[in-house]
Amino acid sequence: MIHRQKIADIQGGLHVVKKSHLFGTDGIRGPYGKYPIVESLAYVLGQKLYKYFTKPSEQSSGNKKIPGTLLTCRDSRYSSVSLEQALHQGVKDVGGIPVSMSVAPTPACLFELKKMDVLCGVVISASHNPYTDNGFKIFNSDGQKLTDEQENNLARELTEDTSCMSKERNFSQPLVTQAPENYYRYLKEHLDRIIACHSGVKKTVTVVIVSAHGACSQIAKRLFTDSKTFRFHVINASPNGKNINLGVGATSPNSLQTKVKELRADVGIAYDGDGDRILLCSREGEIINGDVLLGLLAIWLHKTGSHDGRRFATTIVANGGLSKVLAARGIKTYHSLVGDRELAELMEKQDVYFGGEPSGHLIFRDHLLCGDGLYATLKILEFTLTSLLHEPSCHWSELIKMVPLRSSHMISKEVLEKVPLSEMKELATILLEVDKGLKQSSPDGEGRVLWRYSGTEKKLRILVEGHQKSEVIQVANMLMAKSLESIAQYCKIVR
Repeated sequence: MIHRQKIADIQGGLHVVKKSHLFGTDGIRGPYGKYPIVESLAYVLGQKLYKYFTKPSEQSSGNKKIPGTLLTCRDSRYSSVSLEQALHQGVKDVGGIPVSMSVAPTPACLFELKKMDVLCGVVISASHNPYTDNGFKIFNSDGQKLTDEQENNLARELTEDTSCMSKERNFSQPLVTQAPENYYRYLKEHLDRIIACHSGVKKTVTVVIVSAHGACSQIAKRLFTDSKTFRFHVINASPNGKNINLGVGATSPNSLQTKVKELRADVGIAYDGDGDRILLCSREGEIINGDVLLGLLAIWLHKTGSHDGRRFATTIVANGGLSKVLAARGIKTYHSLVGDRELAELMEKQDVYFGGEPSGHLIFRDHLLCGDGLYATLKILEFTLTSLLHEPSCHWSELIKMVPLRSSHMISKEVLEKVPLSEMKELATILLEVDKGLKQSSPDGEGRVLWRYSGTEKKLRILVEGHQKSEVIQVANMLMAKSLESIAQYCKIVR
């Protein structure tokens, strides 16, 4: 059985997130060439998806007829083409009609899903991971990620089909392609409206866009062209199959910071490999904290009144200071487990228009129920222009002061295995004691430890929040050292 990330509140204090298996928080992901990221699994996956989604019980809840079409797109990794070809062959061999959008960001696939009558969509990507990794993100015909039950059923069928392990067959058939024109036109029209509605801004706003040599590269170069209002500099947009996320993009901001400072740009924005998250940089080269960005946009949307901004949603990773700032402005914060699927589900349940993760996934519910880096860029540009209308000399370095946060520190390290905390009782006791001590030493009693494994990589992540920055750094380092030691000891005993 697959166990998606579950949160356990141990004795009302320490937050611990448990491990997952074949499906992580963002589909199936891992090193290319090693099961499950192999062409043989992609082939069987195509067959299983077609058969699964042609069941009457799995068709869309709407009234539209679902033909036998499966929509795919991929990022710019060298391995993405062969994986997509194998998946397409699997669909065709059981009577389906696969259509590829070629290289396109994840949200483009979801947007086109809403416009087309298809069974489901698959994105071949490993997001922010290095080019040596790859993966499969699966969405139903409404553009939503699969439920736990659907993932469990698919995983069971995949693991029971031994042909997934075969490496003998070669897949090299040409793909039937369709460009994501609906998605591009939607973004272009939105950008044009933003410019038209802010004609009162006197200055030209300089913007640096870093595409991480990923899936956004071509659309970004086409979309972000100079005008009287904006001067765009789109860089790192020349993918070669092996340079995606390589020292650039949302997880490696040096090139963004360097270019922004060189040009004295008003703002810099970087994407990850599949274009569903962003990272911001001020004109001084300072990376804008993800919690701060969420807070600024939530406050802005609440003030404009164009949507119901009284509710905001984020994940358990968000800084505790964020909800405190928003509460003071009449905005209630809801928290979900880690992952944009869990966040999107919470937003629908609580009728929240805007939400996001500190990692840079921003969800605007009237657009899509997933992060969209390009659309988020348009919202950030709109926010920037609105701010300039009220204060012509304002900069992001000043705006960020509106959202003070609690001292925090997060560490992420690779691990030998994702050993359940329940198997390391001594470590669990230490974590509980440290969590209790942080709460006692914090003036507001809201210090904490968040201990979790990554849902997309073989990594342990530890977040510590408290009163003093030096204290939380020291505590986080100590807990990581003890965690790695406990994991190593467990692996040695088991082996």
